[in-house]
Amino acid sequence: MWDGLFQQFGAHPDLWLATLELFMQAQRQPQLRTRLADGLTEGRRGMAAILESVPEEAVSERSARTVGMVQMALMSGMMIQFLGDPDHPPTTAEMLEGLRALARIVDDHP
Repeated sequence: MWDGLFQQFGAHPDLWLATLELFMQAQRQPQLRTRLADGLTEGRRGMAAILESVPEEAVSERSARTVGMVQMALMSGMMIQFLGDPDHPPTTAEMLEGLRALARIVDDHP
């Protein structure tokens, strides 16, 4: 999944930059912010559904607010890093290694 997403960041940078511009515009336009918030809610549910291999309507609110939220945070963070330094983009292996290291740190220091 991540390899494909990283390829999309490289193949269509203008599309992903437009996503960032949308977030900036939403900060100045309350109606747009409301629509964006609704889209984020749907996106979290969709991400959780993909990861859990279930239909979106089967995703619990808890799963959308945890699994979906973290997945979207990773996706947006990786997008910013990829677009900000396209000559040295993060790799899937590096991201997964970092996640595993973070999980160990959290487990060691609850």
